[in-house]
Order: sequence, then structure tokens, then C-alpha cells
Amino acid sequence: MTKIEINDATQVISLGKGGEISVDVAKLCESAAVVNYIFTYGLKQMLNDVHASEKDADAKKGLSQKKLDSLYRGEVAQSRASSGDPVAREMKAMAEADVKAKLKTLGRKVSEIKKDVLASVIEKQLEANKEAYRKAAEAKLAIKPKGVEVGEEDVLKLLDL
Repeated sequence: MTKIEINDATQVISLGKGGEISVDVAKLCESAAVVNYIFTYGLKQMLNDVHASEKDADAKKGLSQKKLDSLYRGEVAQSRASSGDPVAREMKAMAEADVKAKLKTLGRKVSEIKKDVLASVIEKQLEANKEAYRKAAEAKLAIKPKGVEVGEEDVLKLLDL
């Protein structure tokens, strides 16, 4: 059996509108049955998520196999910017535009760069400039940062009243 390394014994899990919950991962890992259940459930969920909007059965299987292959290669984190988070999507789009513009100024074509290399460079660009991209994306999407209350005056302006 492969030894599981726990980097952080406590993980804070977001429950969406339900808030957050603190999980003692080390305590969960004390039971092989619990680890097996969580692993199997998570793997099944992950492989199902990659094809959630696909209708064709063969395409579904292909997408799941592609994800599984990436896991076999040790690629655990993939961009979640395509999720329902419009700010994250916009941040990634901005980083991608910046990388492509830089390549163009260097006289390179995007088509010359392998897709996985380009994706990795975009992710590094995003990570290196995360706060600037977040601020720009929020401004572009007119989203107020958490903790800022929207007052009556703001709502009246939105409604042109």
C-alpha cells in the first residue's frame, strides 16, 4: 500500500453558501476504510465532472480517460477557471491575452508553442500577477470585493433611479 503524506493535517473546506468546515485530515486517514471510501468517491466524482455537459457516450469516456491519464502523469491541479466563477474566468483570459501579446512582440506564433506548455505558462503568469488580475477582473465585471456592502445608493444607480 502507498503511504499517504499529509502536508497539512487540517484543511478548511468551503461549503459554498453553507460557509466553511475545518477537517482533521490526519484523523480521517486513521481508518483505511474511510480513506478508501473518500478516494473512490472523489475519483468517481472527478471523472464524472470532466464530462458533465457532454451528451455523446464515447466522448464522455474519452474525456474521463484523458483526465485519468493526466492523473497517471502526476498532474493533479488543472485550472478551475472554467467553473462558475466569472472573476476566475476573466483573470485567466487576461493572463492568456498577456502571454499571447508577449509572444507576439517576441515574433513568436502561439501555434508554435505546445498546448500543455502554453497552458503552464499562462498559469504561471496568472499566479505571478494574481492580485492585479483579480482587481482588473473585478473592475471589468463591476464586482465588489467581499466585505463591501451594497447600499441603497448603489442599487438606485444600478436601476438608473
